[in-house]
Amino acid sequence: MNIDDSFYSLLNSAKHKDGSGLSSSERWTPKVKKNYFKLSDPLDKTLNDEVKSNLFYNFEYLEFLQFEYDSLVLTPVLKAMIVKNYIITGVSIVELCFHFHLCSYIDKNDLRKMSFDDKIKKEKENSSDYYNLTEADFCTIHKLRRLRDHVHIYIRKKNSNSSVNKNKEYNMFSPDGDNPDAKMAMEDILFKLFGRKGSKFTKNNEAFNYLKTDK
Repeated sequence: MNIDDSFYSLLNSAKHKDGSGLSSSERWTPKVKKNYFKLSDPLDKTLNDEVKSNLFYNFEYLEFLQFEYDSLVLTPVLKAMIVKNYIITGVSIVELCFHFHLCSYIDKNDLRKMSFDDKIKKEKENSSDYYNLTEADFCTIHKLRRLRDHVHIYIRKKNSNSSVNKNKEYNMFSPDGDNPDAKMAMEDILFKLFGRKGSKFTKNNEAFNYLKTDK
């Protein structure tokens, strides 16, 4: 196999034709960098750095999940598990963005008491322009938040209708299951937050082009 193959470069066994190993610079790595993130709210530097770090490591993982999804021939179960982790990570990023912005105009003690649904409602009422999100986008975020809550393995109740409940968790995340467009919806929301020009969260929106749902 050619060492130019990106996925092959990640293998421990990957070598040049002469038998030498690959250097770290020759292996696939996510494109996103920590210095790509910017935060425009006038908050203290410690919080800014903390949010940047959290965005950075979550997006590194998200890009790797996308890479796996696009590069590998996967069983339906493995594909569903990638989608599951994609939704968990993507929703966490959105929640972090909302929390960061809410810190700029809500008392921190009050903010600690707010659920994610409360944060979605508050930002929908006050800050749609800040995020470049429409009312429909906020509804999508709410649906994705509910989908994230299905991350726990589902246990059927006794005497339940097995034809209805069988593999419920799997069906929540399978591309052929109950939410076939969930991953695309997650990509669309993240692209609107990070991939558009004028994003409040990044100074390199082109690094997030892989999130385009029409790619």
